[in-house]
Amino acid sequence: MKPPAQQGVQKMAPAQSAAQAPRGVQFNVSPKTQASIDAIAEQMASAEAQVAASEVQHAPDAETLDPLFADMSSKPSLAVASVAARKRVESQLRPIEIDDLFVSGEIQQRVPVLGDKLLVTFRTLNAGEDLYIKRRLTEVRHEIARYAEDRFLMMQLAAHVAQINEDRFPPILSADGSVDDKQFDARFQRVSKLPVVLIERLWVNWLWFQDRVNKAMSPDFLGHG
Repeated sequence: MKPPAQQGVQKMAPAQSAAQAPRGVQFNVSPKTQASIDAIAEQMASAEAQVAASEVQHAPDAETLDPLFADMSSKPSLAVASVAARKRVESQLRPIEIDDLFVSGEIQQRVPVLGDKLLVTFRTLNAGEDLYIKRRLTEVRHEIARYAEDRFLMMQLAAHVAQINEDRFPPILSADGSVDDKQFDARFQRVSKLPVVLIERLWVNWLWFQDRVNKAMSPDFLGHG
């Protein structure tokens, strides 16, 4: 597997089973958020392949996979990654604020992954964080390719997810701007404990987030302002 040189679209499917969490500081999710996640997972387990009725009414969008995933060898499910699903999510978003990149060093966006039941805040990474994740891949260089790919995905989510519902993940950058191993491991552990049925939705929405950021940075979207 060749990780991207930048934070571009990573063309691989989400893990079928969560990678083992590394040792590190513990990050305990609130009982309210955990109960919400467990309830969502239970509902989705029995209806994973169903498309929402509101999407069906807007065919063929509900029957068309978002073009972002067209060239992937292992594509996400249509119920999760259809054109209609993306439109529904993005109709509820605030615009990307490019100025945040120069003020705080990153862009964040709160995304209703499952309406108001699962609100996830995604963030962009700096170059140092991106290189850190790739360096950590050396820990699994002797593992089978699929495990390494799945672990890479989980590490990407651990770094890019800043908050789930009211639970904000601990920052991974120390005072000097370097990545703190223990803090990163705590975030990785948190993501690895999420139900597998939610990982695909996080993966899809993370890629959509990155696509929105890339488009917002392009000259065509920036205009002359």
